[in-house]
Amino acid sequence: MAFKKNHSPWSKGPFFGLRALQFIFATIVSAIASYFNYTLDADGYEIPWVFLIVEVVSALTYLNIFASSIIMCCNKLSPLIMMVADAILVFMWVFTFAMLSRAMGRTTTETCNIANWGSDAGIVICHMYKCLFAFVFLSWVMHVASTVLASTVRRKVNTHAYEPAANPGNFTANKSGSYNPGAESVRDVDTSYSAPKHNAGTYA
Repeated sequence: MAFKKNHSPWSKGPFFGLRALQFIFATIVSAIASYFNYTLDADGYEIPWVFLIVEVVSALTYLNIFASSIIMCCNKLSPLIMMVADAILVFMWVFTFAMLSRAMGRTTTETCNIANWGSDAGIVICHMYKCLFAFVFLSWVMHVASTVLASTVRRKVNTHAYEPAANPGNFTANKSGSYNPGAESVRDVDTSYSAPKHNAGTYA
């Protein structure tokens, strides 16, 4: 029995578009967290554990992006596995967002000015905090969108089962010259008719 050719159910535009945004946002988040970690360590301060969580989640995001992109290029990416992986990262990003909100406190809402931060350097730090907070949130949104995409592809795969194509071997000719798809072999051809016979003597 012949089957239709198996094409990838993924739309590569939305898939790689979301992966590109996830990579950009995770890079921004990781760069800001790395800057804070380096500065605090150089000044002799203890590195906050929330910044370490940010680095770990960013690294796992990179791993997910690269692994899924390579498998996608081979047309072997499972929607179910991708949905589970993205859902795990959704949880990790929302956890990071919640912990960062708790650690930053009023920094996320107060104005970045001299009155609140004391100096121009403090204002720069305030803006970096807000930028980190914003891109952690955007990373979470992108992974929610990726999970929805994987769920949509999985639903499409489950509702569009492959239909068997007709086997040419099951088609046989009948006396009218058409084909009978129900016949099993050429032995089922209707041979009960015969061509008309002509008598040469009847023609003048």
